[in-house]
Amino acid sequence: YTHASMGAFYEWSGDTKAALETYSRALPILESLVAADPRNADARLLLAETCNSVGYGQVIAGVAAAGLANLERARALLEPIAVSDAANVRAALALARLYESFGAAHAGNRAEALRWYRKSEAAYLGLRSRDALDPQAAGELEAVAAKVAAATAN
Repeated sequence: YTHASMGAFYEWSGDTKAALETYSRALPILESLVAADPRNADARLLLAETCNSVGYGQVIAGVAAAGLANLERARALLEPIAVSDAANVRAALALARLYESFGAAHAGNRAEALRWYRKSEAAYLGLRSRDALDPQAAGELEAVAAKVAAATAN
């Protein structure tokens, strides 16, 4: 878990390269945790969040194919958790963030990016309707809503 936490620190500090390297080191550790206990939803959720972070970092770094593969991997892990445990706010928030990452990954295809940004916005709005948005997530919702508005205005 330490590598994932350090990756988040680097990401928040703006050091994308260090974040990507650190998150990438976390992947095999998290994969082994999930392999040891496949029913551990917390480990699967952390692995999904880390795959999203790696995938998004790869997209930003210009390695789109690898980035999309990691985003798809995150989605395969995350969507079942969110569906099976609808009350899991962390999973719902992770899904909103993942869908936003997919939107960024498809920035060259406005219609596809818009589709993902709308999915992200809907997931955030679902959290808001449950009164489950913290200030950071509320800001993320505003950012996604602005992306939707920009994409539909053109």
